Amino acid sequence: MSPLTTHDFGDGLGPVLAHQHGNGEGWVADTAEVAETAHIGPDAGVSGEAEITGNVIVSGHGWVFGESVVMDNARILDSARIGGEAEVSGNTWISDNARIFGEAKVSENAVVSDNAMVYGDALVSGRSVVSGNSEVSGSAQVSGHVRLFGNAVVFGDAKVFGDARIFDAEVSGNAEVSGRAEVSTGARVSGNTVVSGDTVLTGTLTGLI
Repeated sequence: MSPLTTHDFGDGLGPVLAHQHGNGEGWVADTAEVAETAHIGPDAGVSGEAEITGNVIVSGHGWVFGESVVMDNARILDSARIGGEAEVSGNTWISDNARIFGEAKVSENAVVSDNAMVYGDALVSGRSVVSGNSEVSGSAQVSGHVRLFGNAVVFGDAKVFGDARIFDAEVSGNAEVSGRAEVSTGARVSGNTVVSGDTVLTGTLTGLI
């Protein structure tokens, strides 16, 4: 019988029973579930009660923990973190120092990179890209071909979809931004405001904060 092995994931819980995954040799806590088809790189980790299925790749110093679920062809790269009860699926790419946690969902062909965060009950889907220091939180939904970059913030029950662009701006409340609209440079869209078409808002206060 093989001796029990432990690994310290650096989460403050100390060494826990763990094993190295057969495909990539990354450490996996015995409490987690990782499919044989997944690849866990040598410096990556899966801990807690996390579940990984399909052809997922976790590489670099990527870490999946908590009760999160990563499936399909998702890529968790660099120093990205997936935690809480988050769900990442489809052909998504989560890279750099990106963080997905809470009960957030990132799906389809979405990309979350740099220092971006998606949390709460937020949803990011389609071919949307969330980058820079952007944050998507609350019950916000970002879908389609949306681009969030700089210090973009989307929260509350806001919806951003279509080909919209949000740069260094805030969208909140029940606001909707769609079409080819651009909201940037300090603009704040909130309340029940709807911004659509080819509208460009820069440094504009719109709706109720």
